[in-house]
Amino acid sequence: MTNNKNQELMETLEKNVTEFFNSERYTDWLDMQAKFYNYSYSNTVLIASQCRDASRVAGYGAWKKIGRQVKKGEKAIKILAPMVGKKKTEDENGREKEVKAIYGFKAVNVFDVAQTEGEELPTVVTELEGNSEEAVRVYTELAEIIKADNIKLTVEDTGSANGYYSPMERRIAIGHTLSHDHALKTLIHEYSHALTHYEDQDYSEGEVIAESVAYIVSNRLGIESGEYSFGYVAVWSGNQNISKLKKVAGDIQKTAKKILEDLGVQS
Repeated sequence: MTNNKNQELMETLEKNVTEFFNSERYTDWLDMQAKFYNYSYSNTVLIASQCRDASRVAGYGAWKKIGRQVKKGEKAIKILAPMVGKKKTEDENGREKEVKAIYGFKAVNVFDVAQTEGEELPTVVTELEGNSEEAVRVYTELAEIIKADNIKLTVEDTGSANGYYSPMERRIAIGHTLSHDHALKTLIHEYSHALTHYEDQDYSEGEVIAESVAYIVSNRLGIESGEYSFGYVAVWSGNQNISKLKKVAGDIQKTAKKILEDLGVQS
C-alpha cells in the first residue's frame, strides 16, 4: 500500500509544478534562456579549458541587453563562431537560388556570468536558508547510511553546482557554502542518484527523480523545500507539462520510501 503522506506530497509536487509553468518567475527565466546560445561540444571544451568554473557565458553585447556589464579588466573566453555567407545552388527544378552556407570560423569573445555585474539573473529556484538542528542531525545520520553503502562523501567547493554524484568514483560531493537545510536536501538528491543508478538513466528523468525524492523526504522531515524543488522539477520536466514527472512517479515513491525507512521514519 502506498504511504499516504508520501502520496500527498507527490500530489502537492505535481500541482505546484503545473502551476509553476504559468508563473511570472518561469516566464522571466524562459525569456533569459532565449538570450543565450547553445554551444557546440567543441566550444564547451574551449570554454572549460579557459575557465573551469564557467556556468553561463555570453558575448559582451548579450550581457548588456539583460542589464549586466563585463567587469573592467576581465579576460575574455575565446570560442569559435561560424562565418555565414551565401552560395548559389540549384533547386529540384534546376533553377538557381541562393542559400546560406558556413564558409569558415572565427574567434569571438564571450564572458562568464562571474565576470559580470549588474541586475540579478532570473532564477527558477530559491536557495534554502535554514540552519535547523534537525537538518544537522539527519545529515549526520544519512551520511553514515551512505558511507555504509560504500559511497564516499566529501564537502568541498563544487563550483556553480550545489553538489554532484560521481558514479565512477562512487562519491557524493556537497557544496561547502550551503546552509544546513540546503545541504541536507542536496545530500538526499545526490544519494537518490546513487540509489536509482543515475548513470543508466535519461539525464532529465534522473534529475526529476532526484529532486522529487529530495522534496518528499525533506518535507517528511519538517524541512520545506518547495521554493527550490518546484522550479527545479519544472525545468527538468520540460515542455511545460508534467508527463515526465508522472512517468517516473513509481521510482520517486520507491526511492523516497527507502530513504525514509533507513532514517527510521515510519512509512
